[in-house]
Amino acid sequence: MEEVAPPWCWKGRWSPVLRRLEIALGLLPCGAMFWTVAGGPIFMTPGSDRVTKLLFVLIIVFALVDLGVRWLRRVRPAPS
Repeated sequence: MEEVAPPWCWKGRWSPVLRRLEIALGLLPCGAMFWTVAGGPIFMTPGSDRVTKLLFVLIIVFALVDLGVRWLRRVRPAPS
């Protein structure tokens, strides 16, 4: 049985559009988590709510740092 590869694997590398899409789609979970943190209590007890919101904020920060590094390291074509 043959394996079917997704279309972006046919070239052997990621296209610039897919790289930008990866960064854009990486922002969606950060936005959803921020909305959850800013939207009010997640859990009924204050202690568990604070811990959960702290962990969400840490995840958001690490994800944004990772996306920022990917954005800065993206390949830019040299002018001809």
